[in-house]
Amino acid sequence: MEVKMFNQPLRKSYRSLLYIILTVLLLLFPSISFADADRIFKENSKAVVIVIAYDEKGNRISQGSGFIVREDGAIVTNYHVISNARNIKIKVGDKTVDVEGLIHIDKENDLVILKIKGENLPTVRLGDIEKASVGEKVYVISSPQGFENTISEGILSGIWEIVGTNKKILQITAPVSRAGQWQFKRGVIDKWIGEEALKRVTQNKRTYSKKQMKTIYSMEKI
Repeated sequence: MEVKMFNQPLRKSYRSLLYIILTVLLLLFPSISFADADRIFKENSKAVVIVIAYDEKGNRISQGSGFIVREDGAIVTNYHVISNARNIKIKVGDKTVDVEGLIHIDKENDLVILKIKGENLPTVRLGDIEKASVGEKVYVISSPQGFENTISEGILSGIWEIVGTNKKILQITAPVSRAGQWQFKRGVIDKWIGEEALKRVTQNKRTYSKKQMKTIYSMEKI
């Protein structure tokens, strides 16, 4: 069954780059700073997935990384990855499954939370942004251009408050490969992701079906 999506470009192209980092970063704030890359990878890599978007003819038009945040199949990824899709599939390990519905969409922050069928699925180990400190190690796990589960290391190089909001900007040095051609070494993530988005995932059990998604995608926000 087709999934109708918005067909609107992001306001600034660089937002796509920033939020590619965002979707693989939450699991990387090591509340256990002594853990090395091998341990971080083993604990989280199985929960990092590939999101594949198709057009109305069944042609692959885009793909990106995502991560499982709930055992029943809630997956966080970027809105821009699926914004022009008519069908969406998720590669989890060696299996490829259909998206069965939508939990939340936020175009402003380039986020979408998708739902696949699942039970006891692996989930990422999320850290606490409030406990993060400059100089702490971070690890990025992603699947650039289908090369599954690559890992890179860096540090949290800066934390800034956004005046007039409850948000923070975090800067990291961990490289993130994009298109297999270059590395984007500086990225941001705001506090909204750690609090509001995940609150919706863990507390809101409602899932919109593919049929309902057709109506929902005509709205600015859920």
